[in-house]
Amino acid sequence: MPLSGWDGSGTLDGKALAQPAKSAKKKNATPSISSFFKPAVKKNDMPVPSLQEKSDAVEVAPVIPVTPYSVWISETMLQQTRVSAVIPFYNKWMASFPTVAHVAEASEDKINAHWAGLGFYRRARYLHEGAKYAVEKFKNGEGEIVFPSSLEELQKVPGIGPYTAGAIASICFGVRTPAVDGNVLRVLSRLTGVATHVKGKYAGPFSQKLAEELYADGVCPADVPSGVMNQAIMELGATYCQTKGTGMDEKDPLRDHYLTTRLAGDIWDFVKDGGNPEELRKIAEKCTCEICGEVEGEGGTLGFLNGVIESINKGLPLETVKVNAHLSLPMDPPKKGKRDEIHNVLVLKRSSDGKFLMGRRPDKGLLAKQWEFPSVVSAVKTAKEGGGKDKTFTQSNYAEHELQEVLQNFVGGLLRGNVGELSLPKKITPDAGLVHVFSHIRHFMAVDFQTTNVSPGESDDIDAPPVVVGGEQKGKLELSSHTAYRWVSREEMGNVGVTSSITKVLKLLDTSEKRNNKKKNKKTEEGEKATKAAKKPKVEENKLLKMVALDMDGTLLNNDHVLSEASKAKLRELSDLGVKICLATGRSGPAVYEHINALQLKVDVPAVVYNGGMLLNFVAGEEASKALPSATFPVPVSTVDQVLQFAKREGLLVQYYTHDTITVDPRDETHRAFIERYAKLTGATHTIVEDEYAGVKEREGALKLLVMTDEPDSLKERLQKELPADTTLVRGSPPFFVEVLAPNVCKGGSLGKLCKKIGIDMEDTVAFGDGDNDIDMIRDVGYGIAMVNGRDVVKKVAKRVTEFTNDEDGVAKMLSILQEEGVFPGSNNS
Repeated sequence: MPLSGWDGSGTLDGKALAQPAKSAKKKNATPSISSFFKPAVKKNDMPVPSLQEKSDAVEVAPVIPVTPYSVWISETMLQQTRVSAVIPFYNKWMASFPTVAHVAEASEDKINAHWAGLGFYRRARYLHEGAKYAVEKFKNGEGEIVFPSSLEELQKVPGIGPYTAGAIASICFGVRTPAVDGNVLRVLSRLTGVATHVKGKYAGPFSQKLAEELYADGVCPADVPSGVMNQAIMELGATYCQTKGTGMDEKDPLRDHYLTTRLAGDIWDFVKDGGNPEELRKIAEKCTCEICGEVEGEGGTLGFLNGVIESINKGLPLETVKVNAHLSLPMDPPKKGKRDEIHNVLVLKRSSDGKFLMGRRPDKGLLAKQWEFPSVVSAVKTAKEGGGKDKTFTQSNYAEHELQEVLQNFVGGLLRGNVGELSLPKKITPDAGLVHVFSHIRHFMAVDFQTTNVSPGESDDIDAPPVVVGGEQKGKLELSSHTAYRWVSREEMGNVGVTSSITKVLKLLDTSEKRNNKKKNKKTEEGEKATKAAKKPKVEENKLLKMVALDMDGTLLNNDHVLSEASKAKLRELSDLGVKICLATGRSGPAVYEHINALQLKVDVPAVVYNGGMLLNFVAGEEASKALPSATFPVPVSTVDQVLQFAKREGLLVQYYTHDTITVDPRDETHRAFIERYAKLTGATHTIVEDEYAGVKEREGALKLLVMTDEPDSLKERLQKELPADTTLVRGSPPFFVEVLAPNVCKGGSLGKLCKKIGIDMEDTVAFGDGDNDIDMIRDVGYGIAMVNGRDVVKKVAKRVTEFTNDEDGVAKMLSILQEEGVFPGSNNS
């Protein structure tokens, strides 16, 4: 990118990025800003950031010249969007619109199509308006478009504010002016001790004035181009001084200058020398600064002070106290509740050519001028009423038939009654709905899919009809208003601009249609499956299997994480024949209770839980919650500390598992969202603390830790470098966490220990699994079976793969096949 650098991860799309230039000073010396950001500048050349220089470590796209236009586009895209997400959009945009004139001449649909997926669509509208303004106002006598260098003139362009104007002026024209973005606000807050958030008064003239001091004598040398200086500060805010930056990194050029760490050190000295913290609090309480005083509650100067004192009182070392103080600034902005809406969406497909009926949103407001499927809003919950808190807000104010009637009437009115033969509407979303989150609103979408055999007309465009209403006994129920309607193919959607929520709906539709096609062919497939099953490797002749070990999620349980009636019946049947049933899962004990109770077996059920971290025995006839551990394999305390420190540094959430409790210490909305996702998936209940796990660590060791992330493969690699080599790390399945277990603890190894306890040989065991954590178990038992819906790495070590998924009773059906093959005591051929 011409500006702003990467997101501090060290990689981009799986490839290593060029790292900050190394200091020429001695090894442990703090490098200078100039060594951190080494400009590729020749005399009379525009400065080009070092990330554009070719490197053996990174594949570099063709360099796009640094011009006022290219800087304007990049900076607009980078507002509220990560660099790694922007790069492909930026490259595509610049290829399609190489000059500002190309943007001005483009249609709104083409602009929206190139912006679709970046969000905050108002930015695209402003770019379009601004390009037209530039073409009209900045054209010289030779017909060339020449941007002005003054901040005042640049800010007259629609969509260009103080920050973007500062970036263009400094980078392209050498104007000595700051460019204050979110990264710069963070750097300045920590350098000068501004104890507030970045959403209020601090982000206005006050921060601009602070940034201007960077160009004072002795701060930024006169021979350093202002554009380079601005980009250097942005880079620092995106790397060493990012949100998770510690302020203590020896390579950070500002390490010795942060007021956050210096104040923390002074407060430490005061308290350790016997000073009374209340004296400091009295001083802080008198703070009348209108910037820091803007934070309500335990914020501002007093909040910063209390945070440092709390760290000291906990007995934390000085370096950790300084890091905590540094991380506390800038403070979190006030949280605004989201408004929740239920949208009942109609996906109508024309069967003759596969085109979909779509409407264009109004010219102003949310997702202006974007194309979407027709929908009706059936319920709204405001922030005051608790919107944004409940992840499963699905209670419509109308009955299903009322909503369908409105949508059917709409289709009939829109197509002037010529709707052809409509299929029955089919709901394709899960009960919790399909969720799409905006900055201030959440849409829960319940999607109905229909087809029609209506014949295509001369044009795919349809006149916009009057608004259709229905359900008047409960108040008017109105469709989302649209300015135009059109039949659109999937290919055409890429040219008109559709939102990412539509992409989610289309993926859901694809999944639904694949499932339907699979069911249609089921009878034929069943005959083929019977033939294939006969050819599968059989269990060794005359050898009887004495135990069935079952993974749960993705294997025994269906996609709703429920034990089906068919599965319960089959396991009871085998148990009555003398086959031992064992559960082997990554779940905690309490997350297994309901399934043990549902099984109602007449004999004890042993279980491997926490992916091998604990063995349990569920006694027949007793409530499952009374089960006690027969063995535990806790994570070493030193490893727990390393994981917790790593997670804190990276801003990640850890789930801390003990015998019957999952403890979490969430710090932001992302953390809370992970907790809700996991609870919904497993039915688990969390214990929330705010003491960085200190209490639970004193009471009980961790049987496992989950580090929550949506990028488990990348996180697993980083943890492997951080933790002892023999620590067991498992990629989550589903993939939004990485699991940390004690050295060499795994599901297969603990199953082997359990087998010794109950006197059954691993060779006499059949095991089913689907994920990474099942590999060793599938490999080590006498007969390992992978689920057809499982990961390929599991299938590679299995002796057999089920023909049906976990959502199709794959385990029960495979056990029936094994019975027919005579491998269980008392079965047909044994």
